[in-house]
Amino acid sequence: LLRAYDKSLKDTRIGVVREFTANRQAMVPPANLVDYPDDWADISRRRGDQLEFSETPMNRAVLATLRDTRLPVNFQDAALEDVLTFLGQFANLEQDVDWPSLEELGIDPEALVTLRLTNVPLETVYDRVLEEVSDPSAQAGWAEHDGVLTIASDDVLRRNTVLEIYDIRDLLIDVPNYDNAPEFDLNTIFQQGGQGGGGGGGGQSPFGQGQQDPLRADREELVEGLRDIIQSNVDPEGWEDLGGETGTIQELNGNFVITNTPKNHRAITGLLNKLRSVRN
Repeated sequence: LLRAYDKSLKDTRIGVVREFTANRQAMVPPANLVDYPDDWADISRRRGDQLEFSETPMNRAVLATLRDTRLPVNFQDAALEDVLTFLGQFANLEQDVDWPSLEELGIDPEALVTLRLTNVPLETVYDRVLEEVSDPSAQAGWAEHDGVLTIASDDVLRRNTVLEIYDIRDLLIDVPNYDNAPEFDLNTIFQQGGQGGGGGGGGQSPFGQGQQDPLRADREELVEGLRDIIQSNVDPEGWEDLGGETGTIQELNGNFVITNTPKNHRAITGLLNKLRSVRN
């Protein structure tokens, strides 16, 4: 019992000193304007983008491979099936080619591909290969799903939609543009002050009225304007409001609730980031 009591006293002293040392270290003033912790990059990745589209880790790995892998290609009347097999093996990607849907577009495994590119990202190669064998009115495409690169017709790819929520409250604040400064007239104020006798000035501001508050757009107009920007710049033909069958967009308490394909969600996220950058 005495040994246990002695150990508890020792542990208490060690704990108190440890906490006191941590507090003293936390009180050290930073040497720079901003000091980032050593693991700030990992913290940012764990935090993620709140209320914005984020791919699963498996899909992010596929997208990173497509974006970061570069290669020269020189295909001369090569069969499409052989080209896709070569690209998948080169990048070590799991591929799922939906040949039935491609054949509905008139694309068969023996379709010929002639393409020469120098040191371009792998995603560019896939885009150009599928453009080479597709009719402009009926395009084939690719999309990542569950860590697998799926190659199919556009109609099939549009069936894979996800719902995401985008916080747009910061974009719904109307910032007025005051282009006329108020007039500043000291002579008038001095004259009025002299007429007031010894009692001091009349208390009138030296600034004239100037321009009144400019007309501001109401909240509904801002929401509709932002909705129009998204629908006009991201897959305009796919929104149900515009006659399509893929995307829907609703507003709730300063948030856009959007259902669309992962590819379009990435485009929406990029568009909103650009709007915020310009606004800032």
